[in-house]
Amino acid sequence: MAFGKPKKEKVQKSVAAASADKTERQKSIDQALKE
Repeated sequence: MAFGKPKKEKVQKSVAAASADKTERQKSIDQALKE
């Protein structure tokens, strides 16, 4: 039980990082299409 929370936080952080990365990629794609 003691190990549950840190792992969950780590997963949430990596999910947040992945979605942020996806957003950045989408922005750069939009930027490339505009040019």
